Amino acid sequence: MEYKDFRSKSPYNTVSMNVDLKKVLKRIEDNPNWDLEQRRFQALVDIHKARPWWENQPKEICAWLSAGHCKDISSILDVGCGDGRWVPGVFSSYPKISYSGVELNKYHIDDCKNRFPESVWILGDFLELPFQKRQFDLILFGGVFNPKMDKLREESIINKAKELEPRFILHTFDYVRSGYPPWLFMNGYHEVDSYVVPEDSKDFKQLVMAHLFKKDV
Repeated sequence: MEYKDFRSKSPYNTVSMNVDLKKVLKRIEDNPNWDLEQRRFQALVDIHKARPWWENQPKEICAWLSAGHCKDISSILDVGCGDGRWVPGVFSSYPKISYSGVELNKYHIDDCKNRFPESVWILGDFLELPFQKRQFDLILFGGVFNPKMDKLREESIINKAKELEPRFILHTFDYVRSGYPPWLFMNGYHEVDSYVVPEDSKDFKQLVMAHLFKKDV
């Protein structure tokens, strides 16, 4: 059986990761009943556990948010929530916040429901779900966009986020993509701040990790 290497090709991820991929693949091989999505999910779970920064980065970014423009937000929608890695960071800075996550992978959703039952987890396509305007103070895109994504879908996702009129939109990523994607957020939202890896980071210096956009008044 042929396996793909699910590890990120990002140098940030590579230098921070310590995982025995052979053991991951062996465990997948020992469960032949798993479908492709579950294989991918399990591989990512094992790999994520091996990265000490996996929860530290969201905690740092959420502390940055709560100390700045987003002090008083009360609700977050996490689009493409994955395994819920943002939840500990969010609740460390916003203990009483209403947290909702949307994800296409049912294994991630089931896992999030088990680990974080106090939050709302929705299996589905963000573009097809009937959210209400101003239902959320902040919409989070944590590493959702990638170079392989269809550009029309990418723009449709951003446009729907703007149509929901959150007070803020946060775009984060775990790899270097210079100048991406502020142009998509024009017409109704403007960038008010950005998060940068601390200068003493062992991985990169002055690497922008998040862009915060605020709704125009």
